[in-house]
Amino acid sequence: MESTANSNDGNLDVGDGTKIDTRRRRNVGGFVEDVRLGTIRGHLGDFHNDVFRVGGKKSGIVYQKDILGHTGCVNAVEFNKSEVLLASGGDDMRVFVWRVADLMLEETPKPAVIMERGHHSNIFCYQFSLDGCELFSGGNDGMVICHNVETQKPLCVYEERHPVYSISANPIDVNVVAASRESGVVSFYDRRETKEDSFCLSDKGQLFRGQYNPANALLFATASNRGVRLYDLRNRNKPLLDLKTFVSEAIYVEWNSTGTALTALQSHSNPTYIDLTERRQVELKDSQYSNVHTIKSVNFMDDSTIMTGSDDFNIYAWRIPDNDDNNGW
Repeated sequence: MESTANSNDGNLDVGDGTKIDTRRRRNVGGFVEDVRLGTIRGHLGDFHNDVFRVGGKKSGIVYQKDILGHTGCVNAVEFNKSEVLLASGGDDMRVFVWRVADLMLEETPKPAVIMERGHHSNIFCYQFSLDGCELFSGGNDGMVICHNVETQKPLCVYEERHPVYSISANPIDVNVVAASRESGVVSFYDRRETKEDSFCLSDKGQLFRGQYNPANALLFATASNRGVRLYDLRNRNKPLLDLKTFVSEAIYVEWNSTGTALTALQSHSNPTYIDLTERRQVELKDSQYSNVHTIKSVNFMDDSTIMTGSDDFNIYAWRIPDNDDNNGW
């Protein structure tokens, strides 16, 4: 399939004449700040209540736009670091990359790039490289594909037996990514080496998520049916810290930007915030929030706000409370 093209000066070429208009860049952080400042209506409350709720059931709360392009369920979306590009993929096995400006401003936006190589089964996860030049995709077929964003061609393919649920880029080395597989194995791939030279971490559980600490590339967090664990990659034989007391069965874990705290999610439960420096844990609650169906993600909107999806098709966000010394370890 052909990609759409834009040949204006000052654009970023992403392959086959396709160019990204950097002058039309709109930072998603501005959209989020509108929500926080009340330009987009929401409501504030104490830390047990959601800061605001985004969804179709309450008209007028937030601007929403549906984007058409895929022919099946969309399981993965991922921004690049500058938030100029957004990758999407799912059950139709195709790898799309969109211009964020087009998604927000065009009436019927089209993908800026459709990668030449797709997957053989459902796509579950994406990760852009640190420099944004490459996109890694993983899925049910066990493959991790490294795509060149400019040429749309595959640079390398790592194929193993078990589904890939998460990919994390090393925060200081553009050559290394970590792929977390359902089998409980995290595979660390270095594009400078062969597959045989890669190394692994075995979490010994059904693994849903693995992520590098953004401030320390030696620390790695996992979320599995055995809970949340932190590993020092210099000693991968056992976890440095086991947090199953707080999250017994995790489906997602995410670091904050400084690597000092994380948020985790488990089915049939509320999101949990764990501060490693202040040694405290907070359960974030709302009477209408539900987490029973499907595997969901939870993320830091910023280091003071956590957001996640709910079974009622709304997005809930909580502001992290100040430390009152009542919920320390």
